[in-house]
Amino acid sequence: MSRKPSEDKIKKIHEAADAIVADGNEAPTNDEVREKAGGGSISDISFAMRMWRDNRKKEDQDAIEMPPELKSVGLRLVTQIWSHLNEDANKRIEEAEKKATTRTLELEEELKQCLTSMSELEERLNKTAAELDSQKIKLSQTESDCRNLEKQAHKHELDKEKALTKLENAQENEKSLKEQLSMLQKELLTVARSAATKKASKS
Repeated sequence: MSRKPSEDKIKKIHEAADAIVADGNEAPTNDEVREKAGGGSISDISFAMRMWRDNRKKEDQDAIEMPPELKSVGLRLVTQIWSHLNEDANKRIEEAEKKATTRTLELEEELKQCLTSMSELEERLNKTAAELDSQKIKLSQTESDCRNLEKQAHKHELDKEKALTKLENAQENEKSLKEQLSMLQKELLTVARSAATKKASKS
């Protein structure tokens, strides 16, 4: 008699078989289930798959034997649930679209304000650049004027030095002339005294 697998193993094998059915294969083989489950004993898989197939047959029979009234009620119930879910989903979608539209408008307004600020900053920058160019021109003109004044000051300094040199020369000449005049005066005085002495001795 074969050993019965544990409940965990049976559950794992059944889940693997259900996953294969969900992928479109209505009649998975033991090997396919074994591969899907990631391995396992052949005897365990065979035992569990017999249970799984028996359960599937019973579910199919229960569905076939279900009374038409019960099927109708089930269909209405499913339809109501689907309608409710669909209505709820539509509301969620509508709310999401409203939020997205509101956020889009907010972002557009923020972008508009940002562009306006950028335009204002660009205008101020251009104005500042124009003022800077004007100041550069004034500075260049001032530097040119300063250089001209510096040249004129240097020329005046040279002229002043030349004038001082001429003045010094003139003062030297004046001193020399005064000395010469003093010597001449002395000589004339000597000559006059000599002439007076001679005249006095003759008389």
